[in-house]
Amino acid sequence: MKKSDIVWVVGSVYAGATAFFYCWPRWFSGLARILPRYYPVEHAWKLGKQGGISQAWYGIQGFAFLAAGVVAAITYFILKTKVKGDLKPATIKLMGIVTCIFIVVGMTYMLWHEFDEWKIF
Repeated sequence: MKKSDIVWVVGSVYAGATAFFYCWPRWFSGLARILPRYYPVEHAWKLGKQGGISQAWYGIQGFAFLAAGVVAAITYFILKTKVKGDLKPATIKLMGIVTCIFIVVGMTYMLWHEFDEWKIF
C-alpha cells in the first residue's frame, strides 16, 4: 500500500474516531464521572463533577484524542502488516464520506446536548 494511502486511511480513521469518542462521555455517564474537569473559579483540576462551574470538555477532548489515537495506531499496524495493494478511488471516496458523516453526526449530537443542557431550545 502506498504511503499516501496509509496516511489517508489513518487520518480518516482518526478524525472519525475522535468525533465518535467525543460523544462517549455523554452516552456513558460512568465515563464522564472519572474524566478530569477544570474548575476556572478555583483554578483547579478535579476528577468528575464536584459542584460548581466546570469545563468538562477539556477532559472529554483528551479522552477523545487518546482513544482515537489508539484506534489509529491499530489501523496503521493492520495496514502495514496485513493489507497489500493500493486503494481504489471508490474506496477513498467512501472513506471520506463515512468520515464526514461521523464528524457531522458527532458535532450535531454534541451541539444538541449542550443546547439542551443550557436550555437554549
